[in-house]
Amino acid sequence: MKRYQYYQPNKKDLKDRCPDCSIRALTKFEGITWVEAFDKLVGYARESQTVLNALPNIKRYMEETGYPYTACYKDRLTVLDFAKAHPSGTYCLYVRSGYGTHLVTVEDGAYFDTWDCGKRLIYGYWTKGGRH
Repeated sequence: MKRYQYYQPNKKDLKDRCPDCSIRALTKFEGITWVEAFDKLVGYARESQTVLNALPNIKRYMEETGYPYTACYKDRLTVLDFAKAHPSGTYCLYVRSGYGTHLVTVEDGAYFDTWDCGKRLIYGYWTKGGRH
């Protein structure tokens, strides 16, 4: 099975240059459009006066929506390790990427992104549907 799947729901970002990983991940995680995911995060960004991708905005949205979070930064799991270990279910992973953070969705053992982040370490993840 090919674990990495190219995924770009932003129809206007034809060259994958928009730093919108949280919006992309949310589209796959919740099965919604890019604009719908953007709109869900706007209020949080406005209130915190930060960008949509700011981790506190994502954490608040996920918490208030009821998605359970599991920390796993001590496990030293990569995105690829996680995908292999989770052949079913939908998860939004909070990932280490350089000096920043990144979000990517794993669904039924594959991860969906504009680039292959499989070697990046995971800090934690949210679970859709309450499954761990």
